[in-house]
Amino acid sequence: MKNIKSFTLAEVLITLVIIGIIAAITVPMIMANHKRIETASKVKKFYAMITNAIKLAEVEHGVPYHSWDYYSGSRYEEYFDRYLKKHLSYIEAETGSHAYNETTGEYGSVDWGPGEFSIYLSDGTIMGLSGGDSSLILFDVNGEKGPNKDGRDIFEFDTKSSSDGSFKVCNYQHTRDELISSCSSQTDAISCTCLLMNDGWEFKNDYPLKL
Repeated sequence: MKNIKSFTLAEVLITLVIIGIIAAITVPMIMANHKRIETASKVKKFYAMITNAIKLAEVEHGVPYHSWDYYSGSRYEEYFDRYLKKHLSYIEAETGSHAYNETTGEYGSVDWGPGEFSIYLSDGTIMGLSGGDSSLILFDVNGEKGPNKDGRDIFEFDTKSSSDGSFKVCNYQHTRDELISSCSSQTDAISCTCLLMNDGWEFKNDYPLKL
C-alpha cells in the first residue's frame, strides 16, 4: 500500500494557533475601522439633512443669523416647532437631555443639561438644541448609548456661525493642527466636527479621540 501523506496533530494545532493570532490582531482593527466609517457616514448624512432643513426654513423665515428668533430653556420647543419641525423626519421631541450618567447607569439631564431639547430622529440617532440661544445643534450618532462624549459619538454644529447668515459649521480659520489640538483637549467641541469635515468626512489615522 502506498503511504498517504497527512498533517500531524501538532502541525494542525500550530496552524490553528497562527490563525488565531492573526484573527486576534486583525479583527479588532477591522471592527474599529468599520465603526469610524459608519460614524463619519452618519455625521455626514445628518449634516446634509439639517442643512437641507435650514435651507427650506430660510425660504419662509429668512436666513438664521439675521431673521430667526433664538430661544433658550423651555422655549427650545418653540424654536424647533417654528423653524425645523416640518422639515425633519423624527419620532418624538422632548425637553431634557438623553445623556448617559456613568455614575447611576441611567439616562437623564447630564451632558446636555436640564431644559435643553432632544429630537429623536427616525433613524435612531438623536439631535439636540443647546448653546444658550439655540445656536448649537448637537448630534448623537448612536442614540441612547454611551459614551455620550464630544468628538466620539456627539458632534456639534453652529447655526449662527456665519455673519452673512448662511449655515456654516466652521466659520473661523484654523489650521488642521489647531483643530486636532482643540479636539484633543476638548476646549472647543465643534473643532472635532470641523476636523472631520476638513478631512472630507473621514476619520484619519491621527484623529485625536477614540471612537
